[in-house]
Amino acid sequence: MITISLDIYEKNRKLASFFGSNMDNIFISDKADILKKIRNIMSSEKNGICLTSEGRQILKRKTYLFLKKLKSMSVSREFLKIVDKPSFLEYMDFLKHNHAKECQDKLQISFVQLAREDILKYKICEQEFFYNIKENAVFLADEELLELKELVSFERTNRSSLKQFLKAAEKIKDTNCQVVKVEGEYGICVRTLMGKKYIKQTFFQFSAAGLRKWYKEREAELKHKKIEYAKSLQSYGNLLAGDIYDLVCRNSFITEEAIVKNLRGIKQTLTIKDVEHSGRYGLLTNDVVEQVCNLMMHEHLLSWRPYDRSYFYLIKPCPEGELLSEVILEEGKNISTFRDIDWVSYMKKAVENGKELRAGRTEQMRLLDQKRVLCIYPDLARQFLKNKPDYWRDFAFTMYKAESGIQKKYWKYVLGLFDEKPEKNNTI
Repeated sequence: MITISLDIYEKNRKLASFFGSNMDNIFISDKADILKKIRNIMSSEKNGICLTSEGRQILKRKTYLFLKKLKSMSVSREFLKIVDKPSFLEYMDFLKHNHAKECQDKLQISFVQLAREDILKYKICEQEFFYNIKENAVFLADEELLELKELVSFERTNRSSLKQFLKAAEKIKDTNCQVVKVEGEYGICVRTLMGKKYIKQTFFQFSAAGLRKWYKEREAELKHKKIEYAKSLQSYGNLLAGDIYDLVCRNSFITEEAIVKNLRGIKQTLTIKDVEHSGRYGLLTNDVVEQVCNLMMHEHLLSWRPYDRSYFYLIKPCPEGELLSEVILEEGKNISTFRDIDWVSYMKKAVENGKELRAGRTEQMRLLDQKRVLCIYPDLARQFLKNKPDYWRDFAFTMYKAESGIQKKYWKYVLGLFDEKPEKNNTI
């Protein structure tokens, strides 16, 4: 084992004490290995230097005098927010505006080590400094000093444009968790949360307009992706799915059975807050409403959780369910691909403009099978159907004669839509 204990002096003043050891076995004859291990001990991060009170004051004084010569090395306070290690530049700004004693007191020395037998290495404000004991002088590594000077020069050259750029970034930050950092070769990296993912971009031209344009383009891309994803969901554009989601959002304590009863207009013991179309789906079966609930869970628009160790489950909304309220109609769709909202739009345009899509009789009459649409929009359907040829009504009458049970009730309801006078035929 090698143990080293020594005091470090500058002239006759004791600066610090050093103690370190190595537990390895060393052969006395191996002088080169001993010297190598001694150097390793003295430079090891595990073996620190203990500064004396006088030594600490000397280092503080020498460091202050060194930095005072570099006091022009300061940057704007806005720029300080985006550099990786701002402490050193913050101190340089402090030094520029305060007296010597305050500046020296603010210096906190840490991680003191022996870089060489005559040079101490230490940190202040996250920056590494060196103290040459023989020359009684503080210095920075040439490479680091050059890098700091170039960074300061970069900020001064671009101060005006950077100020506007960072101001624009702050406005984005107000609505989205956003980070701006200086990167290598002095680009500004913008990293912001969009949807569930972080996106980032490095800018080398600092235009506020350019930043806003980039952000709007990313927003548009995200919106497009959300719409495309929403279109892939079977629940998208489904009137019943939208009402189920709204009902779940309004009621923190609700089960699938309660959803079915509320939307079908069936009395129940639970007190449920209604939505606009509560009770309007009476001509749909329980199974149909339950199937849509299950579909929404499968598509992660709803979730369920057991209630207090009981046998039933509460239905809860998922954030993705909000996609159901962001429905965007597409022009020029084929009737065969229509969803509920497309049928509603189709009827509105036909009533307002008297124009319909060019489609065959069979395709157009598919409207009569759209139970959700006709249950929720009876007045619109009545206006749409009032001038239809007799074969529309004949088809509904044929279906009424052929069906039984709730299906028969539905086709009786459809027959009523051909009458000018509204009837109460949307209930069981």
